[in-house]
Amino acid sequence: MLRGVVLLTLILGWGVVPTEKLQPKTVEAWNDYVRRTEERVERQGHGGGGFLFTDSLSQEERAAARSDADRARLAPALSQAASS
Repeated sequence: MLRGVVLLTLILGWGVVPTEKLQPKTVEAWNDYVRRTEERVERQGHGGGGFLFTDSLSQEERAAARSDADRARLAPALSQAASS
């Protein structure tokens, strides 16, 4: 399914952005992104990772990511309370 979405994006995108305006390093970066994403999806589909990105992290990395997310959620509430 992801390949279909990527293919559709490429087809529709080519009509909007002429390929001659894309720099080679941009095309290379896009192709690398697509390749790495497809590899990750394949691993996840075969038990090589979890459903969520954080499921594939170590315990320490998962705790750090959760802490970062908690801080991001609290920041607006804290700034709102400070301005009241």
